Amino acid sequence: MNILVLNAILYTADEKGVLIPITTIAINQEKLGIAKDNWDETDLVEIIDNNRSYVDNCVNYRGKN
Repeated sequence: MNILVLNAILYTADEKGVLIPITTIAINQEKLGIAKDNWDETDLVEIIDNNRSYVDNCVNYRGKN
């Protein structure tokens, strides 16, 4: 599986500060980036065209976790 997430770290921390990887489900539900098999140039265009939205979603997600 290819995972492309721009401007975000793909980990969150639990209450003890232990890093926990973010799942593909969370990436897709929270619109943090693209997490799917066989992404291609149309997915890259999606990220480029909507980069501000992805960045905002990543910042908001980081603030929630």
